Amino acid sequence: MKTRRMVTVVTTAAILLTTYGTAQARPSTEPALPVASVQETAPNNAMGDVTANGIYLKTGAAIRDAWRNTFARAQDVSTPKQFHRMERIGPMNIEGSNTYLYWMRGAGSGEPSGFVSRGHIVNPGDIDGQLDMRWAAGNGAPRTTTSTIGYFRLHPISDDMGYAGPSDGVCRQYKWYGVKGTFPDGKNYAYLSWSLPNVRVGGMVRTSFRDGEAFRHTDTQTLRLKAYRYSYPTCGEEVGWVDYKYVRIYQNGHLFFGWAVSASYFKDEGVVKDHMD
Repeated sequence: MKTRRMVTVVTTAAILLTTYGTAQARPSTEPALPVASVQETAPNNAMGDVTANGIYLKTGAAIRDAWRNTFARAQDVSTPKQFHRMERIGPMNIEGSNTYLYWMRGAGSGEPSGFVSRGHIVNPGDIDGQLDMRWAAGNGAPRTTTSTIGYFRLHPISDDMGYAGPSDGVCRQYKWYGVKGTFPDGKNYAYLSWSLPNVRVGGMVRTSFRDGEAFRHTDTQTLRLKAYRYSYPTCGEEVGWVDYKYVRIYQNGHLFFGWAVSASYFKDEGVVKDHMD
């Protein structure tokens, strides 16, 4: 995995370079990028009420990635779950029958986020009645792809890097967009988002992707979000930045367009981390 040195000295930076590989020389003054609060050539709009509530899982329901790989099982089936109401993917053959997958929000439910098949949901019709891409407010729409194929190279983002929520001003952490977790096969994974976390209901997840997974670049501009020192409830001083690119991922017959972290910089570490090749 590749990083780029921004500043010299400091023991922390030396440790990071040992961990993440050899850094390449790079000017300390970064070129200007588009202001992230302004919509550029990829959709980054405030979203609507994007979750369907009161949905229950069956005992032992499989939580999957888009390739149908199971990485967790439902542990708490007495608590209702939240599912994205924007879309479903499929039909696809899972465990011998054709079914659809729905994205479940795992936060606060005792399970990680991931896709759940229709057959493992107690009341899937309650989601079907609410499916409506208008909740996505135009986010996730296709964009022209380039001939360049890239690969995700996942790096953790420091717990100390935060941003103010656009709705309430409460400081939140960027770390969830660096490395979210590890699949049973040992591969780290992160999330592709419908929109950036600088808009209302932003940062909602569309799918997960693995370290080393391929994607296609789109003909859109990179957006940079400022990072502030994380503290609750109010963020501190500016400490770096996080770059996002709008990309296309092909997974199991489905094309996902969305935002993923392309690079990050935290001044305490002193290196630029490239999250994409």
